[in-house]
Amino acid sequence: MMGPIPRTLKGKKLLIVDDDAASRMIMREFAKSWGCVCDEAANIHRAMEKLEPAGQARQVFDIALIHMQLGGGAQGEVLATRIRNNACYSAMILILLYSTGERGDIERLKSIGVEGYLPKPVDADLLFDCITTAMALKEDKAGSGLIITRHFLKENRKQRHPVLVFEPGSVSKKIVRNVLTQAGYAVEVAETKKEMLDDFETGRFTMVLLGTSPDDPGPDEIISRIRLIEKTKGFEKTTLLLMTQCPDDKNTAADGVDEVIVKPSPASQLLAVIEKWTRHKPNPFAVKERDADKTRIFNYGPALERAMEDKEFLFMVVNEFIKTLPEKISAIEKNFKDQDMTGLTQKAHSLRGSASTIGADAISAAALELEKAGDTGDMNAFLKKIQQVKDEFQKFTTHINTMDWSGL
Repeated sequence: MMGPIPRTLKGKKLLIVDDDAASRMIMREFAKSWGCVCDEAANIHRAMEKLEPAGQARQVFDIALIHMQLGGGAQGEVLATRIRNNACYSAMILILLYSTGERGDIERLKSIGVEGYLPKPVDADLLFDCITTAMALKEDKAGSGLIITRHFLKENRKQRHPVLVFEPGSVSKKIVRNVLTQAGYAVEVAETKKEMLDDFETGRFTMVLLGTSPDDPGPDEIISRIRLIEKTKGFEKTTLLLMTQCPDDKNTAADGVDEVIVKPSPASQLLAVIEKWTRHKPNPFAVKERDADKTRIFNYGPALERAMEDKEFLFMVVNEFIKTLPEKISAIEKNFKDQDMTGLTQKAHSLRGSASTIGADAISAAALELEKAGDTGDMNAFLKKIQQVKDEFQKFTTHINTMDWSGL
């Protein structure tokens, strides 16, 4: 069991270590949206300077987000090891973000003491869930030897949505508690409305299930109190579901209630409503089959999600990518000319990551092939793949320049 999962990261100090400028830019926006104090480094040396500044007071970071393949190699693991070996940073949450996962990664990272292991590009919700879950496990000392992965978060998603229940009927109360507990949700049942409000003020709950009875004077006052507590405490909006035997109470949905459930309702219906409100919102930009070719050039939906649904910010990041890519291609070609396969592979890997981050899937795929050519030292394959990168870059640039951003 883990302790209560924090609902906010406000005020936490976060260090981003990534050699890809686009990734750092997007994660800075994540941190800003969470209310974090953020700093960043593009390599292990700059990161260590920030962690161990000479002749200055040491900066204290709560969280470090580290690109595992930093510098095209394993420098992310090296940095994580250095941090863990420093007693001053024993409490720091370490999340490693990988471009390419390999068998054995998790066991190695466990031995280092890393808390999280997520794929790049990562979206804000998944990263937030990983960080806050790691904080809860660390606080409760329940996460020793455990690494939080995407699979772990998926399996434990219901525990991330503690439900506060107030149901005046003793039988209904037991039924609701049993249904939710057996479905895997963390449930707390309040015996009185005052107890419910006191529990709600702790900020531990993402959902309130409020039951009414025919002799109840009405739910409006308690609903108003809940929303007022949210406002005064600065909580994120809590999902509030009203369970009632009075169909007329459906009108309450317009005044602070997210959905009304008419009692009695089967367990399957209750769970379906709760599931709807606890799962992540579906991507409104889901790709249609006929758009597959365009999506391969620019996968707009996931890129927009990573940009926190901010079109202007995404536009800025994409254009920065377009501006800097020719220089990156030239650097790779220079590595080839100098027969520096290590440098070539590292730069191709970095290019693949930045392209994936901003949704340039075709460029990312071509960069992967380029990286493989560097690994094998296949000169003929390199010449074909570098041209493929250039061709995909031309398609991407044309696509971006002809997009109607205002109509998206």
